[in-house]
Amino acid sequence: DVDSVVAMSVPEAALTALSSISSNGTINATDIINKTIATTAAAVVKKGPRCLRVAAGLLPPYVRYEPPVLNFHGTLVTLIKIIAEHLNFCYTLYLPAQNDFGYLHANGTWTGITADLIRKETDLSIGPMAMTYYRVKYIDFTEYINYDDHIIIYKYPVQEPDVSGFVKPFALSVWVLTFGITFVAVLALFSSVVGYKYLSLLMNETERQDEKQPARFHFLSAFSDSVLVAIQVLLGQGINDQKMDSLTLIGSWILTSFILGTVYKSNLMSMLISPKVNIPFNNFEDLVAQDEWPYAMQRSSYFERMVEISPPGSLMFKVWERNAGVESSPRKIVINVVSGVYAYICFRSGGLAGLDRGFSRTGKCTMAMTQQGILKLGLALAFPKNSTWKPKIDHIIQRFNRFGINEKFARDEVSNSTNCLNPVRNARNNLTLRPLVIEDFLGVFALYAGGIFLGIVVFCSEVVTACADRRRKRRREEPSCGDGGHCGTRPISKLHDSASLPQT
Repeated sequence: DVDSVVAMSVPEAALTALSSISSNGTINATDIINKTIATTAAAVVKKGPRCLRVAAGLLPPYVRYEPPVLNFHGTLVTLIKIIAEHLNFCYTLYLPAQNDFGYLHANGTWTGITADLIRKETDLSIGPMAMTYYRVKYIDFTEYINYDDHIIIYKYPVQEPDVSGFVKPFALSVWVLTFGITFVAVLALFSSVVGYKYLSLLMNETERQDEKQPARFHFLSAFSDSVLVAIQVLLGQGINDQKMDSLTLIGSWILTSFILGTVYKSNLMSMLISPKVNIPFNNFEDLVAQDEWPYAMQRSSYFERMVEISPPGSLMFKVWERNAGVESSPRKIVINVVSGVYAYICFRSGGLAGLDRGFSRTGKCTMAMTQQGILKLGLALAFPKNSTWKPKIDHIIQRFNRFGINEKFARDEVSNSTNCLNPVRNARNNLTLRPLVIEDFLGVFALYAGGIFLGIVVFCSEVVTACADRRRKRRREEPSCGDGGHCGTRPISKLHDSASLPQT
């Protein structure tokens, strides 16, 4: 039962698993129980007649070390120590050049740990290797240690002022309902004014005869007045109720607008204070669709191989086409990700280890990761072909998996990562009062600026329209020119009648 084992201490769980497979029952339980297994394992362990050369490819939380002293940690370092205690062998850990797990070139040659295993220069690799089709043909694997997929880690997003906070007091449905109610109010006011005017003309013959304005003028005037009154009431501005014909309708609209305005104003300040967390991407589709964040991937990894051979036009091909390079040094990766130089594609377990390490050291989140992953596959220890050690170690790993010990090791290594998995939720849970800055009001200022600009446009259009109306009015008032007549002022002739000349 996995749950019962997880409730045990790590040494007790390890003892339970190992004692059930011991052939002769001679296991030194004291050596296991009296040691804190989940901490440091020595770089060189000598205990017994047989020493194995073990490749320690760095892949947190499975294998990592603290520079400058070559002091290894991790779930698989703990696991190999337990196995060595049980099978009575010694081992020497070494770091492969450039932390290369193995890459297959076009000419059929391998690099890194895979090449060492093929040449049998290495007895075992505790750096977990992806169980791929290409590697299985050349080396042997134990039962899986973990099934892992690939995610993206990036710099932890900071809290930013929300420029659009002034629209947050209402949900989208409430805003749509508000605009809909305003439109209905405009139609109701318009219908009231037009109906009142129509009944007035219908019942008063004298007024109907004196009416000189066309019907189109009355319709436009009534509609503009209705729009202005509805907006004025909605914004809490004063109105001239003496000009309104339906005070009951106006009173109902004032009450509705008062409720909406009160609720909006009460929630506006809290929405301005609440921070905004900008998540750059949630999955690989978002990653390739943006240009702000460059991203890198692990050198000589299964992911690099898969995106390299992916068909053009596919998502994986786009990931390969737009990547900023490869990197395999965990130290450089952490520095560059925390500094915001690039995002990084890695195994989910590696991302959790990075989140845990950053929080454990600084007390705050330094990295975040996406929740959606791709390319899930098994990770396992690797041996040269036909190694005599594989069946022995594989049997122990199977028992550890059944008892949930490997899962327990992995969970203990990344226990603090849960504090950084959801930046948005963390920002809301840790919300504190903060002083408002200029950026908090940019949205409101933009709204005011838009209103001023719209007012200027309306004013200019009214001026232009008035000038055009005056020109048309002057043209209508000018006398028309008859046949053979003079237009406007009579011109002064150079020749005058003698009667009109002054007498000398």
